[in-house]
Amino acid sequence: MMITLYMKIHEYQQSMFIDKYFFILTLILNAFFWFMVFIWLLFASMIRMKWALDKRMVEDLTEGQDLAIYYIKEARKFIQELNRTKLYGDREKDRMEMTIENLTS
Repeated sequence: MMITLYMKIHEYQQSMFIDKYFFILTLILNAFFWFMVFIWLLFASMIRMKWALDKRMVEDLTEGQDLAIYYIKEARKFIQELNRTKLYGDREKDRMEMTIENLTS
């Protein structure tokens, strides 16, 4: 591309440097260049692509989360109840300790 531009600037007399042909030539060269870049990126991504995440791995990662979600919901309900009543007695103290133990585990 640089050579063709250099030849065009120095007014090299050739039929392919007539404006219409020069535009088509640069268009073809640029299209070929970007096509090769796209192919290279596609090839590089295909080589590095590893599908390590499968159904079994997702099940292993999410195992036991349903119980954690249940404990989090219970803790939120308890916080809302405490905010409504503003009463902190032995029952609430025991419930807070149990909630902390559940969420910690």
